[in-house]
Amino acid sequence: IETQFTRLDASVKALKSVQQKLEIYRKAVLNATFKEIDTKPLTKFCNNFKQDIVDGPFGSDLQRKDYLLKGIPVLKIQNVKENQIILKKMDYISSQKYEELKRHSFQSGDIVMTKLGNPLGVSAIVPKEMETGVIVADLVRIRSSNCNVKYLCYALNSPLISQFINSKQKGTTRPRVKLSIVRELPIPFVSEEKQIQIVQFIESKFSVIEKVEEVIEASLEKAERLRKAILKSAFEGKLVKMEEARE
Repeated sequence: IETQFTRLDASVKALKSVQQKLEIYRKAVLNATFKEIDTKPLTKFCNNFKQDIVDGPFGSDLQRKDYLLKGIPVLKIQNVKENQIILKKMDYISSQKYEELKRHSFQSGDIVMTKLGNPLGVSAIVPKEMETGVIVADLVRIRSSNCNVKYLCYALNSPLISQFINSKQKGTTRPRVKLSIVRELPIPFVSEEKQIQIVQFIESKFSVIEKVEEVIEASLEKAERLRKAILKSAFEGKLVKMEEARE
């Protein structure tokens, strides 16, 4: 068993190493794309930044007791991953509560960003299937009508913005960034046509990364199944026979 597990562990370690390198490569693509481009504050990409860039309600305005099993969705930090909204373990509120918190609402096509935790500034676009909802206090909703939303989301997830946010963050145990800092984030400014080209370039690179990640995930699942199969064979006495035959 130890011989087989040693071989298996080495393979799993190699696969996870590739996973880490892919994440580094993903950041490198964004860094190379947005570096050395003149920037403008995020507020310049919105019509009315006070309405278009808002954080969630105070904790006392939205409490655990307000959550329901069905209703209008509430986005929390755990629902926001880089370039992806996770629609699992969702909480909901009533229509009445939604009206009370409408200033903190989102709609499909908005960008939601984390302003608490590590890493800070993780951003994703609200998908079409989520027509509306509200965010919690530790998120920021960004609505831009003056920019390609995919371009803006990729820019927000770039090392350029990550470095800026981390240089301004407050709090030692739980890093946090102020709404005022989010509103002043330095966004690379290019023409609408160039934004589309950049999005196409990034997505062409990311599609290759995602295909490799799918292969790695499938291989890791296969490795786990193999681990269980090794144990099963060992307890059935088949593993010894296999090793004897190999010798």
